[in-house]
Amino acid sequence: MIKNHKFIFTYLIFIVMILIFSILSWGAVKIPFNEIVSIVLGSNIEEDSFRQIIWELRLPRAFCSMLAGASLGLAGLLMQTFFQNPLAGPFVLGIHSGSSLAVAFWIMTGTALGITLPESVAVAGVTFSSILGGAAVFFMLLLVSMKIKGNIILLVIGLLFGYFTSGLISLLISVTDAQKIKTFLMWTLGSFQGKTALELIMLSLILGIGLIWSLYLGKRLNVLLLGEEYALSLGLRFKRFKIETLLLTSLLSGAVTSLCGPVAFVGIMAPHIARKLFSSQDHFVLIPGSFIIGSILCLVAEFLSGLGVTLVVPINAILGLFGAPFIVFFLFGKRRFRDA
Repeated sequence: MIKNHKFIFTYLIFIVMILIFSILSWGAVKIPFNEIVSIVLGSNIEEDSFRQIIWELRLPRAFCSMLAGASLGLAGLLMQTFFQNPLAGPFVLGIHSGSSLAVAFWIMTGTALGITLPESVAVAGVTFSSILGGAAVFFMLLLVSMKIKGNIILLVIGLLFGYFTSGLISLLISVTDAQKIKTFLMWTLGSFQGKTALELIMLSLILGIGLIWSLYLGKRLNVLLLGEEYALSLGLRFKRFKIETLLLTSLLSGAVTSLCGPVAFVGIMAPHIARKLFSSQDHFVLIPGSFIIGSILCLVAEFLSGLGVTLVVPINAILGLFGAPFIVFFLFGKRRFRDA
């Protein structure tokens, strides 16, 4: 890693720390910086309510947004390299569509059957059904990938499955009461709030596995940039590599979707920002770069969402406002470069 890259990584880590302290400080109740430091260090403070706000509300939010962003950044980088498509993201395979459909069934079919579940069971069921739906789609794609050679077919199948699930969800919405529809729509908007310590530990473990596994795939990802035929000529076992990449992407994006809902755009934006910032195509630079930049994007979104006194803006609303113009700018930038 060259000296300039080390400086950029140091700068990015510094930004992450500033954003974490900003989330801990700003919100409906403003907490001074010195009080935050005292709480984190375990010192006594005059306002005991500050301690509760930090440890039970804001720190889990900051930690969850950081973990989710890093996971989506890694997943997006893997998908863009694997499909050789700059607009591929962690959800192009239809994993999040499967999760959304399973969650919609869980939330909405209770009305049709006349069943009312306890709140704790209903919340746990959302997470479980999201994992189950994403896993079902993954195994379907795994079976398809063993039968076909091209990557484009997988991409098309993922997109078509997304349209198919949208139709089924629309049917469910048409026979469901307004409260259930609101619950499902709020889930689709994404949220980093209300996560337990166990959920954050599980997401941390999955992210740790994903980071180590991504670095293990680093050489093969670099070779793939030279073209699939050239990679095969160098001895790349493409079928095994395909399965590993699909599994890793599904693991990272599925974990985030199950806990936070389908968080949009981060997986597309983070790898492009990393390539531009580091001026590199080396995955041993882009993997940690996408990891940190994904964290920064979600931390910024969480910080902005919590600035309101009475209103919490949904995460996907903020990411959509930034993500859509980013993609348009990227497309026009590429076109100007080709026309020059």
